Amino acid sequence: MWQNKYVASFAIFMTELAIICLLVPVHVVEGAINDEYKMSVKSLGTELADEVYDRAKKDYETLIIESGVYTAVVRHFIPTDEERRNSVGMEDLGTRDGWFPLVQSRINATTSIVYQLLVRYEVMMIWLPYVLLFVSVPVFIGGFWQRRIKQSNFDYSSPLVTNSTVQLLIYSCLGGVMFMILPVAVNHVLIPVIMIIISVLIGRVIGNIQKRL
Repeated sequence: MWQNKYVASFAIFMTELAIICLLVPVHVVEGAINDEYKMSVKSLGTELADEVYDRAKKDYETLIIESGVYTAVVRHFIPTDEERRNSVGMEDLGTRDGWFPLVQSRINATTSIVYQLLVRYEVMMIWLPYVLLFVSVPVFIGGFWQRRIKQSNFDYSSPLVTNSTVQLLIYSCLGGVMFMILPVAVNHVLIPVIMIIISVLIGRVIGNIQKRL
């Protein structure tokens, strides 16, 4: 039963990823990035928002451009002008029917989504120390002592609560990953909210671990 849930969740994630990479137009992703920047300025302030996007740009250039990933992907799917000239009788194949421009647009859309993901990652990194210090650590310590108290008295650790919380935690993590690659403008305030929810759920799991473990 659990395995089927995991397979279904993974299938949904891969379907979303395929739809994003194959169907979402470039201008939609670029528009979402611009709208999200405006929302980021309102929630984080211009200075911090610019810092986030500058970091994301550097990450993007390092991971995608300077590493040669972008060039390698383009060369894999789209031949160079020299390769087309050397293909006697097939010089216009893919160009005349619009195949290569379509592939180029899909590559650009995918890399734009990667950039959007890196922006959200940098926002998460900004919030991470604060969430860890003021939420995660206290919640984890509270869960630990809650379990120790249950070990020392007759309090009951419910397997039902534990299993339900673990399932909710897993789905929250999957939802967080899907949220990070969503090609629409989202308010960056939602990122620390998701982090807090996941931290609280982990604390609940710690507090309801069976006594003998």
